[in-house]
Amino acid sequence: MLEFDSKTLVEPLGTKEKFWTFKENTKYLFKIGRENTDENVSEKIAYEIAKLIQLPCAEYKLALFKNGIVKKGIASKNFLNDDSRLVLGNELLAKFFKDYHKDKRYKLREYTIDKPIILFYSFDKEMLEKFVGYLVFDMLIGNTDRHHENWGIIYDAKKKSFTLAPSFDHAAGCASKVSTEEAKKRLSSKDKNYTTSTFCKKARTPFYKNNKKLSTYEVLDELLKSKREIKSIVSEWIEKISSVSQDKYHRILNKIPQNLISGEKKEFVLKMLQINIQALKTKETNE
Repeated sequence: MLEFDSKTLVEPLGTKEKFWTFKENTKYLFKIGRENTDENVSEKIAYEIAKLIQLPCAEYKLALFKNGIVKKGIASKNFLNDDSRLVLGNELLAKFFKDYHKDKRYKLREYTIDKPIILFYSFDKEMLEKFVGYLVFDMLIGNTDRHHENWGIIYDAKKKSFTLAPSFDHAAGCASKVSTEEAKKRLSSKDKNYTTSTFCKKARTPFYKNNKKLSTYEVLDELLKSKREIKSIVSEWIEKISSVSQDKYHRILNKIPQNLISGEKKEFVLKMLQINIQALKTKETNE
């Protein structure tokens, strides 16, 4: 676990307390998860799962900030260099689509799944493949926060090049807001409206269709209904996910200290992953 004792620069983007700091000449963004959530742990779990399926992802490490008081958090290694900058999705969509409201984050009904797909389809095939992977990954981990400031491209001024930024900010995934008590109840519930499976299906994303927010499952349905090339990319990512044994997911959860996440919560996350993996396979087969 990393430890920090000084702040360099407060990061204004987003809603959580976060700041830039250094450890052994490496720049990190230190974020503090919201109280009564497992957001810090969820970021770590998501990162480790992304590595398993070879998905580009910002590196996350569990961390402590010690300066008078101790704060638990998560540290993300800076993925930019001195010559590059991050261009967020809202800026890209505003340049590509007329009258797009780039400064609005919530209830943005024009934020539809086809917009970033069209953007990357016309821009760069490799970026398209990776971005579709991010959306499939969101269904796997139940990430509900892929809004237009939670993805982007990296512009390198020296190389005059563009690359897709690694996936970042997965604090809303891996059931981060589910308490230990809720996890226990859902795992044992006979009420079909309160099972783990129902929880998985109800994960709502910021993407809209017909003025209605899409679930992570519905986002995948939209991708599978699109062009053959997109469907092929989705299938490739599902194949990567399917090739990972359950044992590897268990190892990821087992490495998280018990004082950060309960045994019941680990069991719930593993069950959630199992359900979502099966749903991914089923959706691909039925298409």
